[in-house]
Amino acid sequence: MKILHIVNEGLFGGVLRVALAESQYLNELGYDSSVLLLFNTYMPNDVLLKYYKAKVIYLRNIVLPRHLQDFVNPILRELLGKYLRRMKMNGNDNINYVLLHNLNALPLARHIKRVTSAKIVLYVHNPTSPLTLRKIMRLGSKHECYEDIVTEVDLVITSSQKMRKYIRETFRVNAYVVPPGCEPSPKFNRRKMRYILVPQRISLGKKVHIIAKLLSKCNSKFYTIFAGSSHYTTAKAIRLVEKSGFKHYKIIVNPSDEALTWLYRHAICSVSIIGEPFGMYIIEAASQGTPVIAPKNAGASELFTHGVHGFFFDYEEELPHCVDMLVSNPELALKMGYEAWRICNEKYTWSNHARKLVKILRSI
Repeated sequence: MKILHIVNEGLFGGVLRVALAESQYLNELGYDSSVLLLFNTYMPNDVLLKYYKAKVIYLRNIVLPRHLQDFVNPILRELLGKYLRRMKMNGNDNINYVLLHNLNALPLARHIKRVTSAKIVLYVHNPTSPLTLRKIMRLGSKHECYEDIVTEVDLVITSSQKMRKYIRETFRVNAYVVPPGCEPSPKFNRRKMRYILVPQRISLGKKVHIIAKLLSKCNSKFYTIFAGSSHYTTAKAIRLVEKSGFKHYKIIVNPSDEALTWLYRHAICSVSIIGEPFGMYIIEAASQGTPVIAPKNAGASELFTHGVHGFFFDYEEELPHCVDMLVSNPELALKMGYEAWRICNEKYTWSNHARKLVKILRSI
């Protein structure tokens, strides 16, 4: 079985990480899997080393200084997805499945299907659709989609029941739910340090400045570490955190994968207030034995149980109380962290994800 993942991402993040991990573990299981990027999006070296079995191919080599990529790459993503419709192929390219991780790369997937008769499987990570003039001019919804798009694919997969519902309402089709996996720590760590972790991109969109204001209302005493990738709004987000009056914190921009894993493993808890379509930070924290405090409507929250693996709230104003509960009761935090780590080991590994994916592909 030969599987080609097509990814068109402007910035390194959860979608590209999922594709790399899928390819890595599919290859470990004995399948032939590669990741095709439409252009050379920056990826941290430690991530490339971690997923060294994921064969990465670049369709176009576009070299830009790192400081320009946050601005230019999102535009390139839309343009290349629309206009790159060909790639050199020969008779040896016997591709069985094209796993499409972005709808805006559908023209290229269609070309590969015509040449190789491969099946197209669309993995919908986010509520998104190809760029249109109405969207550029901000005349239409950013979630505007057209039902006939998915008639060109053979199967639709998504990450959560939340996204499955979105797909039904938007595209009028059903989707298989295959949540992204994780790499649990080999052993549960009982030696927690007195800090909470905010593992989000340091940006206005991730509301790190709002989290700082909410944490300042906690009654308990603790240190806070904000750790995440950079964004063109990072400098402004940091200034807002500074102006919030929040104290006893540190901001780590672009931590290595190894450093972030260490921070997950030793934190009292991991927090966020963004109800993302999935939210890799939830399953990553749980896999390292750290209880999660996150919105109930985040996709990954449905994998865990409120009060058992962490706290999953309806309103962000509940965050201070949840944090105080765990900081003031370390044994509760340890118990929740252990249960989160255990369920990740039993159900949510990347190997299990890859096996489930293969089973669904073979059903086409």
